[in-house]
Amino acid sequence: ATGSRFPWHDGVDPAGAMPPCWSQEQFAGSVLSWTFIAGSGTAHPAVAHQGKYNANLNDFTSNDTRTRLVTPVLNLESLPIPVLTFWHTQSAWSEEQDQLAVYYKTTGDSLWHSLETYTSSIDTWTQETIILPGKSSGYQVAFEGNAKWGYGICIDDVTVAGTNISLWDGSVNSDWNTPGNWTDN
Repeated sequence: ATGSRFPWHDGVDPAGAMPPCWSQEQFAGSVLSWTFIAGSGTAHPAVAHQGKYNANLNDFTSNDTRTRLVTPVLNLESLPIPVLTFWHTQSAWSEEQDQLAVYYKTTGDSLWHSLETYTSSIDTWTQETIILPGKSSGYQVAFEGNAKWGYGICIDDVTVAGTNISLWDGSVNSDWNTPGNWTDN
C-alpha cells in the first residue's frame, strides 16, 4: 500500500518483527539483516527511543556489512515541502564505528540518491531532519547501515510530513527582504 496520509509516522515497533510494508535490501555477500529489538541489545542504547522496539543493525566484524532498511512507498505529491525526521544512535566501540547513509528514490525502478551520511559516534538518541527532494507518488527512503563492529545502528520514530518553510532562491535580487527571493512564502 502507498502511504498518502501525512504526517506519516512509523514507530518501528511491530512486536519485534519487520514493520508492515517495509523491506530490506542486502548487498552481495551480506547476510546481515535489520532486527527489531530494544535498543542495540547492549547498553548503547539499552532501550528504544519510544515504545518497546526499534530497528537495529549490528555485526561483530569490521568488514563492510551493508544492508538497507526501506520504507513503504509514499505519495509525497500533496506535500508543499516534504521533510523526513527520525531518531538514531550509532555508538562507537573502542575505535570501531558503524555508519548510516540515508537515500531516496522517486519510483520503484529508479536509482537510489544520497541524502545524508552519518560516520561519527552518536551516543544518545538524536533526532535527524532532512528535506526530501524530488517528491513523487512512488517515493521511498532507505536507511543503509554499514555495521563495522560498533555497538550497532539504531533507528526509531520515522516521520514524513510537509512544511511550508520558505527557501531562498535569490531570483529577484540579493535583498533578503524581497518576497520574490523566497519560495512558497
